[in-house]
Amino acid sequence: MPGCRYSAQTSFQNIRTDNEKMQQLLEEAKIYALSSRPVMIYGQAGIEDYLIAEAIHNNSDRRNGLFLISLH
Repeated sequence: MPGCRYSAQTSFQNIRTDNEKMQQLLEEAKIYALSSRPVMIYGQAGIEDYLIAEAIHNNSDRRNGLFLISLH
């Protein structure tokens, strides 16, 4: 949307889970945040993938840049 601004606010510290697979995914996501490459998260639409995308962005060197997300 033109003129629309959003500041990504989620960090890995804000995401809580007891699920072992989700904990493993979050550890992998922390590694992806260190990369300068774009990251594509693919799966069923849901709040979890959005929060992970925000956390990756906020823990990357591009945290002060634009946060782009495409919902399909």
